[in-house]
Amino acid sequence: MPREATLVGTGFRLQVVADRYEFDDFDNWHDGNWVICRVDAELVSGDHFSGRVGITMLTREPANFATDLRRLVDDASGTADLIHLEGQVGLTVSLDAGKGSIKGFVAKPPVVELEFAENETDLSFLVPAAREFEAVAREFPVRDHPIV
Repeated sequence: MPREATLVGTGFRLQVVADRYEFDDFDNWHDGNWVICRVDAELVSGDHFSGRVGITMLTREPANFATDLRRLVDDASGTADLIHLEGQVGLTVSLDAGKGSIKGFVAKPPVVELEFAENETDLSFLVPAAREFEAVAREFPVRDHPIV
């Protein structure tokens, strides 16, 4: 079942829709941990701009972001980063005393990149986002363990 997680700031909205495992029949680390996703980004400050890109993410990427985002919400200070192995999306959420910003990018290489910086956010936006990213991580858990 697809899961959505939305990150919101003033004049900014980014939604990750995790649809399904790319290789549903595989349960090993290397093949079984890719999830087909869609990322929608919308900037509404002055002009309106929106973009959509289809990506595959490793299950650990939204899981790690959910963990970092939960810690950020609980502490009301610090940073949380969404790091995508294939470089098509990147986010940094920063908070100090419950108020902060979101910056990052969404890209469709080699042609298009939407970069956004310093969009204001606060706990009223981040508490629901943390719950939603945790739900994505529960729906698409990391399968098996990497071979070292």
